[in-house]
Amino acid sequence: MKTNLLKSALLLLAVACSVNMMATDFEIDLRDGQLGTDDVNPTTKYLTIDGETYTYSDEAPAEYVAILSAAKYNGNQHGYQDLLVTIPVVAGNYKVTLGTCQFGNGSGSVTNEDGSVTLKSFNQNTGACYHNNTSSNVIYVTFSVDQDQTIKVDCGNFTPYIKFEQLADIEYIVTFSNNDAEAEGTVPAVTNVVQGESITMPANRTLYKDGYTLTGWNDGENTYAIGADYTPTQDVTMTPVFTANTGSIATATSDVTVQWNFGLTEGAPAVSWQGRTGDFLVAQANVGGNPMDVKLIVDTKKESSNGKFQNSGRKDFWAQVNANTTFTFPGKKDAIVEVYTYADPATSTLDGNIKTGDWSGNKATFNTSNESGTSVFEVKDGQYYRYLKVTYPASSATALEQTDANAKATKILRNGMLIIEKNGKLYNALGVEVESRK
Repeated sequence: MKTNLLKSALLLLAVACSVNMMATDFEIDLRDGQLGTDDVNPTTKYLTIDGETYTYSDEAPAEYVAILSAAKYNGNQHGYQDLLVTIPVVAGNYKVTLGTCQFGNGSGSVTNEDGSVTLKSFNQNTGACYHNNTSSNVIYVTFSVDQDQTIKVDCGNFTPYIKFEQLADIEYIVTFSNNDAEAEGTVPAVTNVVQGESITMPANRTLYKDGYTLTGWNDGENTYAIGADYTPTQDVTMTPVFTANTGSIATATSDVTVQWNFGLTEGAPAVSWQGRTGDFLVAQANVGGNPMDVKLIVDTKKESSNGKFQNSGRKDFWAQVNANTTFTFPGKKDAIVEVYTYADPATSTLDGNIKTGDWSGNKATFNTSNESGTSVFEVKDGQYYRYLKVTYPASSATALEQTDANAKATKILRNGMLIIEKNGKLYNALGVEVESRK
């Protein structure tokens, strides 16, 4: 109740101050206490801008860009509590960007001067704090006004950063959100789309649901396949649509290839992993004519010395991959592992065995030895890597299909293992020949 009364008083103060001027873009990092560092009493400042110089004053000048009122200062991580920003604008399109905070309910809004019309509502609490990642931990709202007026941005509980800008065209915000409790990982970044333009539904690189493949995104009414164009008509939240896999790499009757690209220009997400476990990338394989998500686990934590996997900040197809970084992926005997590096590494290990590789043009190939389960490729020297690709051989199950259709198959239980005898040969349950019948 006390906070609501405070906000009402600040609203009245802002309404009482009128000014006749054009809207001016501004960007303020509020973690440095520009409005004062009082953590008990409310504060109000008038913002004026001269070129790149920002000035904050206690008294209303003849002209100002905005009025910023806050309940108190919460330090250099979370900025100000209950920030209210009053901005004179002309008819047009606008965008407000706010740093997020994981504390409080985060409920905010953009309204007209007296608060009777809500132009946009938002929640600033995304569960992440701005100071942890100033490029990603932000939210956006866009809106239009049809006449000159004063607007008010009620920023929610804690505000470490605010940016206000006028747009030539209105933009819609496309937010990707994971609503599947069984899916792990992160969603694609928020995308701003100019009215009338379209975006392409992104391929899956960062979400994984065991036994399923992400095949599309749903806007609440319709599902759009990966690669389809989508033209938003309002701010929208897209949720993933997963389809159950109908095949597997282990039993595929033709070769299966999957390639995990590491560079931003080739579709990889921007990441910076060091001293961590359980991170992963996702790529798609073609199994029986259908796409299938395949996970590559990237571990950069090791007791002796941590590895590193980083492509953020780069604008090419390379990622920095330091020694002691391991890649774990589905295993199959005689699969071919190919890596593309900036320079030939001296040594690597695959499934625990030291490998020198067959090098040609900064590419090396290695053969796996694991029958099934998983394979592990460990980087032993610091390198820049472009991708890791695995080609899995076709299952020998095709041999069963190619034998005489009239021949009788006999099932045998040997040492607890199911063995199938057909045409004088023995196969395991996956159709792989285990030995010839003597």
